[in-house]
Amino acid sequence: MHDAFRCFPLVAVCIHSAALAGSVKASSEGADASGNRFPAAQAFDGLLATGWAEGDSGAGKGAWIEVKFDRPVDVNSVSIWPGKVDLAERSLREYGRPYSINVVFTTPGGEVATPVRLLDPGEQGVYRQDVAVSAPGATAMKVTLDEVVAGGIYDLTFISEIALNFTSGAAPSSVEAVATWLASPAGVTLVAKDREEVIALFDKIKAAEFGDRDALRDIMERAADG
Repeated sequence: MHDAFRCFPLVAVCIHSAALAGSVKASSEGADASGNRFPAAQAFDGLLATGWAEGDSGAGKGAWIEVKFDRPVDVNSVSIWPGKVDLAERSLREYGRPYSINVVFTTPGGEVATPVRLLDPGEQGVYRQDVAVSAPGATAMKVTLDEVVAGGIYDLTFISEIALNFTSGAAPSSVEAVATWLASPAGVTLVAKDREEVIALFDKIKAAEFGDRDALRDIMERAADG
């Protein structure tokens, strides 16, 4: 598993994604054969178990996703989880994943574009790609899929999550609300309880002769949900 994924801050993912209170749209939104839809907003919901899938014809080259912020923000990096990661290697290979993208911020000084070449998660496994940018006063961000790796089974290319890191400026109200709750007695209690439960699950895995599949699945689901 890629080091960048192992060390990602679970709480930060939720906070930065929650900050995107503005509108989110995409060139298209895909759905699978069972009718499950993958709307653009799911790329900013803080959950790795969900995601956005383009619904363009073909493998998705040229598809895009865009978010407009509820106020100007100073951005210094973007984190992207490429591919459909809910079932790890299985879903990564079955569905398409971006290979080359262009990240463009709209700022008072004009557009700030950053081309990014991604590792193929179909080969690397689930990971997070961090992209350094300098976008002061940004009011919008657009990510375009310039090149994609076609899925082995399905013609849908996924981005599971996009998160932003802000450097300065007033925090959006949704960020302040999450931070306030995390610092509250209820938030502190719930975080501590969740940590204790994860430790107990890990101990259960170590104690079993051949591990404990259910306990491992529980831990993975908690990580995917942030």
